[in-house]
Amino acid sequence: MRVVIAAPEHDDGQLLVDELHTWLAGDADLHRTAEIRRVARDAAGTMGALDVIEVVVGQGVAVLNLAMAYASWRSTRPVPPAVTVTFPGGSALTVTDDSPEALELILATLRATPDGQEGTHGDGTA
Repeated sequence: MRVVIAAPEHDDGQLLVDELHTWLAGDADLHRTAEIRRVARDAAGTMGALDVIEVVVGQGVAVLNLAMAYASWRSTRPVPPAVTVTFPGGSALTVTDDSPEALELILATLRATPDGQEGTHGDGTA
């Protein structure tokens, strides 16, 4: 399953992508179970000049590792930034807080999204 993570398009959006990419690439558990790379936003199927993070995960442990690494990164931020996670099929979820409910919504969407098919996840925001 290919998941794309993007920061909002504002002044520090690229810095957030840089920091999150470094964090995810440095997470030993995630690194063993997923392929993590930065790609140009337009190469990932979205518009804009910024880079995005593309994570290729299988089911099970890799999905959990991605969610845990992301939650850990967000907890290090003084004000957790909004990010948009795009799933196979083009469905997207914008996470604006670091509540347990928001992180559970990401996990539920990852679990419910078979590779290449759009999952269901309510209104697309958390």
